[in-house]
Amino acid sequence: MSTPLEVIEEVNKFGSLINMTPDPDSGEIVYFKRDMQGFALALLQALHDELEGKKRKEWTEKEFRLLDISEMQQASSDVSYNQAITDQQDNLQALMKKIQV
Repeated sequence: MSTPLEVIEEVNKFGSLINMTPDPDSGEIVYFKRDMQGFALALLQALHDELEGKKRKEWTEKEFRLLDISEMQQASSDVSYNQAITDQQDNLQALMKKIQV
């Protein structure tokens, strides 16, 4: 699992993403798109993974019932926070699928 910064640094090791070498069969420049697509997918996956690490405690129904009022507010906040992260991850997954098509 890479962080977004590690993905960017890895790309920088190999120089520019722009590869202007033409395709030997068609003469068209196709490598640029492949390089950008791979970079974009790697970066989106790194963002997805980074969000996973930011999730808070997952509460079971039993744990939630045993909490007092102040703890219940924190637990509710954790649930909302985790749902927002899950929504962001779902959006990243949808974007990755769209790029792969």
